[in-house]
Amino acid sequence: MRRILGSVLPLALAAALLHGGSAQAATSDPLRDLQWGLDQVRAEHAWTTTKGAGAVVAVVDTGVDFAHPDLKGNLLQGATFTGCQGQSPCGNGDYRGPDGENNGDEHGTHVAGIVAAVTDNGIGVAGVAPDAKILPVKVLEDGSGSFEEIAAGIRWSADNGADVINLSLGALPGAQALTLTGLESAVTEAIAYANSKGVSVIAAAGNSATALCNTPAFEPGAVCVASTDRNEAKSWFSELPNKADLKAVSAPGGAGLLSCEDDIVSTVPLGTRECRLLPG
Repeated sequence: MRRILGSVLPLALAAALLHGGSAQAATSDPLRDLQWGLDQVRAEHAWTTTKGAGAVVAVVDTGVDFAHPDLKGNLLQGATFTGCQGQSPCGNGDYRGPDGENNGDEHGTHVAGIVAAVTDNGIGVAGVAPDAKILPVKVLEDGSGSFEEIAAGIRWSADNGADVINLSLGALPGAQALTLTGLESAVTEAIAYANSKGVSVIAAAGNSATALCNTPAFEPGAVCVASTDRNEAKSWFSELPNKADLKAVSAPGGAGLLSCEDDIVSTVPLGTRECRLLPG
């Protein structure tokens, strides 16, 4: 299963929808003005009712930078399911896997900042649910992982306090046939298991511009989230939010072009820098 690059605000939207709200507030985060996605989901309106206190969001992805100053106040000890030699899990969800190296695994830190970066602290960005806790679960290394590892991360999250599981990852178009025919069932069954424990599973639709949500967003019980740009139009790269159970919405994901201002600004591991993944 391949990582999806983008459509990373869906979880943040889910967290906001879970907690509702009205009115507006200001923050001291220096990059807040670049976070047009927060305005689209009206996050600051929700903050007058709640900022997500008591909620645990599992970011099942590439792992998270535990040293990041805009995240560490909201990070729980997670788990690592990729790169294990023998017993699994074999780590705490840090973005540096069991080999101790960063193999291009900034994505989970980026997603974590969108969800629950510490807000109004004069550093970096604001999170959508800034009082929620992040449970980092590393299932991808160098942008890829197996169905079995991702399924294990989903099940572990459901068993270890997650209220919401975010999957900003996905398989190639056409992989839906594997789950529909039963040739692959690990992730399908893991999502059903999470749902049975009252856990919401939110998954990115995909970045291949096809007509259907990719798996795992395609699976029953997952909420599929397609990407919109800052003008609230469909992002050119995004799948359409189509799936049989109609559990599909759209949320800010960026333009996927050259301008940082048109994409989603969030945290990345310390010492790394990419145009569309500004450090918090």
